[in-house]
Amino acid sequence: MVKGTTATINIAFVGDNSKSLYAQTLIAMHGGSILVPLNENVANVCDNLFLGKTCPIAQNEMAVYVMKLDIEPYFPEISPSMQISLVNEEREKIACFTLDMNIVANNSL
Repeated sequence: MVKGTTATINIAFVGDNSKSLYAQTLIAMHGGSILVPLNENVANVCDNLFLGKTCPIAQNEMAVYVMKLDIEPYFPEISPSMQISLVNEEREKIACFTLDMNIVANNSL
């Protein structure tokens, strides 16, 4: 992921009739981890579904969440793991995975 750009992550998942879905991110590095809050416009999965889908997403229906992350110029050049969880209104995880990241300098700046 290049500093000063926006990374797009497409997350395919299966619905569970949730009325609302939010993304939560946990960054892990050097044996520790921290919860990193996302901006509301990014965290709201229902507002960022591919092809204009909306919530609720029917039980067993496939959907794709388009997550756009700003990789800020001030971010350190590190290689953490990011756990992304999709959480419903009952605070139940309906999808979860880990992404290995590599944040690098933007040599064109």
